[in-house]
Amino acid sequence: MTTLALLPAPLKRLFIRVDVAASNPLLESALEHWVHRRGRRLFPQTGNLQLAELGEVTAHLFILSQREPPSSDWEFVSIGGAASAILLAEGEWPTLNKLGNRRAAVHLRRLVDLIKETGEPVAAKFAQRTGRQDHFELFMAPLSSDGRHIDGALGGIVRD
Repeated sequence: MTTLALLPAPLKRLFIRVDVAASNPLLESALEHWVHRRGRRLFPQTGNLQLAELGEVTAHLFILSQREPPSSDWEFVSIGGAASAILLAEGEWPTLNKLGNRRAAVHLRRLVDLIKETGEPVAAKFAQRTGRQDHFELFMAPLSSDGRHIDGALGGIVRD
């Protein structure tokens, strides 16, 4: 029998479900693309991704890049329209530390921390009140500029 690692308490409080596979077909397509582009490398590079191949899925995707040390902040490199509508205020192009949607920033940061720790993609579901109780699924997979260290992330978000 296989025993899965238990989630730390902060992740249990933030997310309804955390898994290695996305349940939403759009996010599952993004994961399959990441796996295909990774090939035999530990982590794909941003330049290896061909997101245009994913068609309508790209609207739900974004790419984060870690800022230069000593900063531990992450910035959006690109973001699709549907993801932008969920995560960003109009005209906003921030780093995670300056994201107007503070709850989304916490969810994103926790998943970035998790993929940096594990080196593996992760999907999570969470609820957030945006006038009404909305449920979202968030996907995050590690990217690397040198193939060895995680300094980027491919992400996706959909309203569940």
